[in-house]
Amino acid sequence: MRCAAIVVLFLVASCGAATPIAEVESPAATVPEDQATAIRGVVEQYRQAYEVGSAEALYSLYAKDLDVVVVYQGQVHQGWTAVQAFLASKLEGASQVRMAIKDLSIREFGPKGAILTATRTSSIGDGSVSVTETGTLSLVLQNREGKWMVVAEHFSYPTGRS
Repeated sequence: MRCAAIVVLFLVASCGAATPIAEVESPAATVPEDQATAIRGVVEQYRQAYEVGSAEALYSLYAKDLDVVVVYQGQVHQGWTAVQAFLASKLEGASQVRMAIKDLSIREFGPKGAILTATRTSSIGDGSVSVTETGTLSLVLQNREGKWMVVAEHFSYPTGRS
């Protein structure tokens, strides 16, 4: 009886091996070059706003509604009031900010949306203490009346814990 069960199991497993391999899906649609250029401009404004320590410059890049969300290292900031307070706190007391964004990938996300991922390295300091973070940045952008706005942001980095 045990031998029959093993034979049945073997037959079922071998039938699965004969199943044709599914075709690989085509890559996600890329954003047209003119839109990609505009989106890269938003990313550069984002980087520069941090480097000059301007919360107001950062504010201009975000949708100011109840749906905007920033997730930073597992903490969710939902709605413009919470996002604005979080952005202000990131720059509060900072006298030295450096940020590099590399390995940028932009993909279309619906007819008026795009999602981008990149590696972000930032160093924020107050003159005596500096905190450096290197991790993955994801931004969801929506084209609102010809202007690309951040509607969602996620940044996380490895903490060294397993």
